Amino acid sequence: MFRILIVDDDSEIRGALKAILNQGGHHITEAENGKVAQDHLSSQIFDLVISDLQMPVVNGLELLVWLKARRKSLPVILVTGFTQILETQKAYELGADDFFTKPFSYQGILKSVDRLLRPGSLPAQPEDPGALFCRIPIEDFVSSTGVQINVYIKLSDSKYVRVAHKGDQIPSERVENYKSKGLSYVYAKKEDFCRLVGFSVNLSHLLKNSSQIATEKKLRFLRYTTELILENAFVNGINGKAFKQAADCLDLILSVVTENHSYLEVLEILNTHADWLYAHSLGVSLYSVMIGRRMGWTAQSTLFKLGVIGLFHDIGEKEIPASLLTKGRPSLSLDERKQVESHSRRSKDILLELKGLSEDILQAVYEHHEDCTGRGYPRQISSEKIHPLAKIVAVADRFCYLAMANPQSQGTGAKEALQQMQLHHFQELDKTAFSALKALCVDQEGGLSFQ
Repeated sequence: MFRILIVDDDSEIRGALKAILNQGGHHITEAENGKVAQDHLSSQIFDLVISDLQMPVVNGLELLVWLKARRKSLPVILVTGFTQILETQKAYELGADDFFTKPFSYQGILKSVDRLLRPGSLPAQPEDPGALFCRIPIEDFVSSTGVQINVYIKLSDSKYVRVAHKGDQIPSERVENYKSKGLSYVYAKKEDFCRLVGFSVNLSHLLKNSSQIATEKKLRFLRYTTELILENAFVNGINGKAFKQAADCLDLILSVVTENHSYLEVLEILNTHADWLYAHSLGVSLYSVMIGRRMGWTAQSTLFKLGVIGLFHDIGEKEIPASLLTKGRPSLSLDERKQVESHSRRSKDILLELKGLSEDILQAVYEHHEDCTGRGYPRQISSEKIHPLAKIVAVADRFCYLAMANPQSQGTGAKEALQQMQLHHFQELDKTAFSALKALCVDQEGGLSFQ
């Protein structure tokens, strides 16, 4: 039996914790604030302290500092939440051993207590806990209906703490306050994020010690991809903030999608087949997300779909001779044109074989070369029959073809690319998506810096 001190100004919380820990056979002492806790700690011996962060008189952070100065080895668990993220980070630096959030779970509390008081009694933690999580921009969790998945913060490479539960309300002013203080990202479990956006992928290997070679291969490819985005995808004249938001979204998409080694492999093959084609796909992914955001589509599932469609829309071109891909369309023979145009169908077929992607994504990949005049390919369908996501990707695809460097062009600024689209392709493109792209064009040209 262990002696545990519970510190919280809410008597109902203290009672709930006491009831749970009594079932574990522990002896419980209660304190309504940090000052009362100090009195108990000065006269009694305890094996563990569980304290709220927010309390009157002496708060949890002040109690932690006082305690660690006197009994550094005494483990401390702090109760935290989204409104105490900065205090949680500070508490971890000061030596807090663990954290949990309200409302807490019976099993979660007992596991945390046993982990500290009975080392070795629980199964070993994953060797790389970070592999279980993905980084998400903090503003993407603001919603009138509350957060859709559990939210975590990263305290170290091996320590992630949940600070909000699914359904919790996160005030936008709190998010802006955190951003002003340098906290731009939070984390979610990859399995939760995949479920949210409708991406099916087996992540069970993340719970085991994954192959170091496979992990290094993925990280090398993602680093290369980041360099490719910086060197090729940003077009002068485009809103830098919007581009950075889209780059964050693409980073998240890639970190999740490439957990499936088959998807990583086809992206590597596409890059090997023609590096400019992979750069083009990254660009289409980025600008599709930017256009979607500008149109007011902010749901994570929708942005994920747009980014994935852009990333894989030309995957079928890996099977077409590179010599044909570098020829201008007017230079192609009828047979060659048919071969090039077959890539839409092959892209869909390849993704269908890989599994995991929604029907929306497959359909939009298949239709990204259809146009609003009904003369697109592969089916020459009318505008009202084209998938809405495909219309956005079509605009991004045309823009990237004109604005980014490729075998047919050295690329150009955003203004020039938009002028060419207006002059030569306006009837083919969705007007709403094109207007959104135009709204992303800024008057003053400039580059973009990444940290």
